[in-house]
Amino acid sequence: MASFVPNRLMLIDFLIQPALY
Repeated sequence: MASFVPNRLMLIDFLIQPALY
């Protein structure tokens, strides 16, 4: 994991998680 912009990855996952569910 690159400590460049982890917030972005978390945001994407947070938006994708509900989208997949």
